[in-house]
Amino acid sequence: LEENERREVLVQAWSPLRVVGPNALALCGQVGRTYGKSPQQIALKWLLAKGASFTTQSTKKARIAESIDLFDFSLSADDIAKLDAVQG
Repeated sequence: LEENERREVLVQAWSPLRVVGPNALALCGQVGRTYGKSPQQIALKWLLAKGASFTTQSTKKARIAESIDLFDFSLSADDIAKLDAVQG
């Protein structure tokens, strides 16, 4: 991502929640409890914290609302580092 930032290229994740592995999902759940947010919201907030954008897809109003309810909190540097390190 650093090279993209240097070149002013915006990375965009398409349907990023479809590829979250079980370990990452579990960690997102742990982190989410700290903030009162869902694992999916933590995964999306992490993408934003890394400088990426994303598109999500749903036909359910509740999930659409959840996907945009990301701007009333910030992930700590420690939480970002934990999420950076997770495999799968």
